[in-house]
Amino acid sequence: KQWAGALQLFEEMRSERSLEPNIITYSAAISACEKGGQWTEALRLFAEVRGKCWLKLDVITYNAAISACEKGQRWVEALGLHEEMQTKGWLRPTVISYSAAISACEKGKQWAEALRLFEEMQTKHCLTPNSITWNAVISACEKGEQWVDALRLFVEMQTIHQLSPTVITCNAVISALGKGQQGNAAVRLFEEMQTEYRLKPSVITCSAAMSACAVGHQWTQALQLFEEMETRLWLTPNVISYSAVITACEKGQQWARALRLFDDMQIKHWLTPNVITYSAAISACENGGQFVEALWLFQEMQTKHQIRPDVITCNAAISACEKGQRWAEALWFYNEMHAKHRLKLDVITCNAAISACVKGQAWAEALWLFEDMRSRHWLDPDVLTCSAAISACEEGQQWAEVLRHFEDLQELTMHAQEFTWFSMPSKKK
Repeated sequence: KQWAGALQLFEEMRSERSLEPNIITYSAAISACEKGGQWTEALRLFAEVRGKCWLKLDVITYNAAISACEKGQRWVEALGLHEEMQTKGWLRPTVISYSAAISACEKGKQWAEALRLFEEMQTKHCLTPNSITWNAVISACEKGEQWVDALRLFVEMQTIHQLSPTVITCNAVISALGKGQQGNAAVRLFEEMQTEYRLKPSVITCSAAMSACAVGHQWTQALQLFEEMETRLWLTPNVISYSAVITACEKGQQWARALRLFDDMQIKHWLTPNVITYSAAISACENGGQFVEALWLFQEMQTKHQIRPDVITCNAAISACEKGQRWAEALWFYNEMHAKHRLKLDVITCNAAISACVKGQAWAEALWLFEDMRSRHWLDPDVLTCSAAISACEEGQQWAEVLRHFEDLQELTMHAQEFTWFSMPSKKK
């Protein structure tokens, strides 16, 4: 822990030797704490030196403080210090200043601010961004799911600034393309980084490419990439890699393959699944009609690994109950989400639970769920919700309720009649 040693020397200098630290000493101490991940200590020292009016703050001190904010994911404070630095007439921000501020925005998912700073450094201060700056702004676009901007910047750094992308650059762009549902482009870049840029993909690269395949329902491509990781690239998959390929198999309706991979990650690599892995495995069971297996996994994640389920996990479990025509279990999950797990339900949750009750001919419970989602959870029903409610009313011969829900449906969409007319009761008038 070099930061601790640096801080100890700093304090000894003041207490034992009666020496007053100058701006260079403060900058070194702040930088040591920042590099050691001790951002609170770094900002404490910065506040201390800022209060000493006889010490003139320099760019190095500000850069270290901004970097500390970035490490602590305090993007607001980072931007504040960056702006404050420019109000000092004798200070001019450097490429390092802007790179640190842009990185802070990236970690805070403030892609618009990152792009603004990126343009400002070039137009206002005539600074040329380096690879670190490019990587930070492209990563910010990826975090903000702005794949078009990420791809534009990726092209610009090579064509206009003659900079070669790094593995970090490619990772960010591949991930951005995946989030933008550009699976083919992501896989193409994965191949080009090896053939054109002569870069070896990392585990992060492979995971990002497989996630892109999952979004694009390209499960065969994801499996191929997964196999290449170990056989050709000599990389050991991690939990994120397994989660990505299991999700791809789940999206591709390959529940048996998904479960084999789920077992393989624990037996072969001694990896502990996380909530994303479990959610994907439970969804795979739901797609394959494996109701019992889905519920077993749901219980195992909590009892064996003490993993708290999220909304996606619970939705998958409720959908598995719906597919297995187990409306009572679906209703139990619905209540447990709020009462036990303190999760905020969404429309997907309600739709699955209502559909399970409708299929189980529990029309009274289905209508209760419909009202509960509005009154207790403040959720607006969508077309699927209203359609399920209409079906429940038909089963219970609640014709007045049918008309009321149909009016709700007409308000939701211009195509309501076309979507649900055939669901209207035809046997009894």
